[in-house]
Amino acid sequence: MADMTFVNGHYLSRAWRMMTQDKGWLAPMCILALSLYVPIFGALGVTGYALCWARLTAWGVDAAPKQRGVRVGECIGAGWRAFVISLGWGLLAGIVASALAWMMDFAGTGGSIVLGILLVGLDIFAGLLVLVANLRGCIYQKIGAGFGFSQVWTMFAHDLGGLFRILGIAVLGGLVTAIPLAIAIFSMIPSVMSLLWGAYYSYATNSAALIATSVAGLIQSAMLPMLLASYVANVISVVAMLLVYTAGALWIRQFNVPVWGSPSDPVPLSSGSDPVPTGFYNPYPQPQPASQPQPSPAAQAASQSQAPVSAVAPGQPAAPAEPQPSLAEKPAPQPPVAEEQAAIGPSSSQAQEATPIQLVLDDQPQTDVEADVQEPTVDSHDGREEEVGEFEDAPESPIPGMERPIADDDEGEIVTPLIVHKEDEEEGGEPEE
Repeated sequence: MADMTFVNGHYLSRAWRMMTQDKGWLAPMCILALSLYVPIFGALGVTGYALCWARLTAWGVDAAPKQRGVRVGECIGAGWRAFVISLGWGLLAGIVASALAWMMDFAGTGGSIVLGILLVGLDIFAGLLVLVANLRGCIYQKIGAGFGFSQVWTMFAHDLGGLFRILGIAVLGGLVTAIPLAIAIFSMIPSVMSLLWGAYYSYATNSAALIATSVAGLIQSAMLPMLLASYVANVISVVAMLLVYTAGALWIRQFNVPVWGSPSDPVPLSSGSDPVPTGFYNPYPQPQPASQPQPSPAAQAASQSQAPVSAVAPGQPAAPAEPQPSLAEKPAPQPPVAEEQAAIGPSSSQAQEATPIQLVLDDQPQTDVEADVQEPTVDSHDGREEEVGEFEDAPESPIPGMERPIADDDEGEIVTPLIVHKEDEEEGGEPEE
C-alpha cells in the first residue's frame, strides 16, 4: 500500500528498514557488487537498479528491493539516463568552477584557502543538484526531465536541510567503504617492505630487475587480500548507493509525486509538517469515466420544491399513483346515534328521547330486549306520563313500530314490539318479532 505521508528526517533508518525487511536482502547486494567488475554496463546496471527502487519509493511504495524478476535492460536504461543527466550537470558545474577560479586568480588569490573552500562547496551543491535531477529523470523516465533547471532548483531550495541529511548518509557510506580498502592497504605494507629489502640486498645489477622482482612478489602476496577487500568495498558501496537514492526518494515525497503533470509543469510545494494525500501506487493509471454535470444549487432547490418526494429507489421507474378522492367526495363519518335514528325514522321528540334506549337494545341479546321492553309496554300510562313529564302531546306508543293494540284474548301474554334493525333493513330481510 502506498503511503505518501511525508516525514522530514530519519532518512537513514527508514531506508535501512525498507532495505532489510525481506529475508535474503544481502544476496542482491552481493550480485550487484560482482556486476561492478563488468566494464561500463556493470556500473550502469547498478545505478539503474538503485534508481528503479527509488522510483517506487517516491511513488509511495514501502517495499524492499527486488530479488527476482529484475529487468536488466530497464536497469541499464535508467542508469544511462542518470549518466547523461550527471554529465550535463557536471559540465555546468565545471564551467562555473573554472569561471570562479579565473576570477580568484585575476584577483590575486588563486592559490588561497578561500578558493579551495569555494570549490569544495560548489562540488557539494553540484552533487545534491545531480541527485535531485536524477530522481526527476527516473520518475518521468525521460532525460529532459532531469534538465528542468527551474523545477530542480525549486525542489533544491525548498528543503535544503533535508538534502544535507542525505549528504551525511553519502559521507558515512564513503567512510565505511574506505575501511576495508584501508585495511587491505595497511596489511600489504609489511609485504612490500620485505620485498624491497630483499631486492636491495639481492645484488641486482640494474633497476629493471629490481622492479620486476618487487612487482612479481607483491602480486603473489597481495592479490587475494586486495580482491577480497575490493569486493567487500563494492558491497558496501552498493548498499550506500541504494540508501542514498532511497533517502532522496523519501525526501521527494513531500512534493506529492502522484499529482505531477508534464516535466515542464511547476512543482507542487507543501510544508514539511503537512501530510500528502495517501493513495495506491499506480504508475499506469486507467482512464476514468467522465463525471456527469451537476445542476446548480438554485435549480436543484427549485426542482425539489416542485417535485413530490418519491420513495422509489433510483434507477427504477416510479409507479403511477392512484387518484385519491377529494375530501368533499368522501362521506363524513356519522356518529352511532345518528345512524340509528336514520334506520328507525323517528317522527317526534319522544322518538328522539327513546333512541338511546333502542341503541342499547341492539347491542344486547334478544332475551334481554324482551325483558326491557315489557315494562314500559304493559304498565299503565300513568307511569309513562310521569316518566315523560312535560311532553303532553306524546303518542300513545313510546316505541315506534308498536302499532297493533293489545287484544282481550292476549291477556297474560307479553307482546313483543317490532324492532327493525339496521342490518336487516340493509340486507332486505324480514323484521324480527
